[in-house]
Amino acid sequence: LLKVAGERVAALRVVRRNPACLTSPADGIATSKLEDFDRAADVLDSMRPATDAMRKAGPDAVVGAAVAAGAAALGMLATKVMERDSAKKSQGTLKNQSPDKGQSDIQRPR
Repeated sequence: LLKVAGERVAALRVVRRNPACLTSPADGIATSKLEDFDRAADVLDSMRPATDAMRKAGPDAVVGAAVAAGAAALGMLATKVMERDSAKKSQGTLKNQSPDKGQSDIQRPR
């Protein structure tokens, strides 16, 4: 990292912001630029409030939030599908799949 940085102060600054960069393989560090490590540290810094909040909440709360977000996403998807099908039905273009009759057109009432 010192060879990439060119000076001790710059290398120390990167290590203080992102100590995990020291676990990178030597050949990976040698082919990188100091800016790459700075960008990685920027991403980590931007995510820190969220990861700190998740750490404080605990694993059960994180799993609960993930389940709630997934359920909300499925609900939004179901709503979109229903809206699409409703629009197709009102246009007379919805196909109805019946298990014993196969596919048939649903005609709009006149």
